[in-house]
Amino acid sequence: MSLKPHEQRAIAEREELHGKLTDLKAFLASEEFSKLPHEESGLLKWQAEAMEDYLVILDERIARFDKSE
Repeated sequence: MSLKPHEQRAIAEREELHGKLTDLKAFLASEEFSKLPHEESGLLKWQAEAMEDYLVILDERIARFDKSE
């Protein structure tokens, strides 16, 4: 299967997002995170949730690439 340019970009975006989400989750589990003000820690948790949702959407789009031809 040959990927179209927009498909290649979506895959690259997914890989980048996955890496950033992995790093954020590691930070959320750190001692440093536990020392943050409540407002800041809440925003970071919310950000992680949004990133997880975005990752699911990209996975769904990527899964449909070969089916849409």
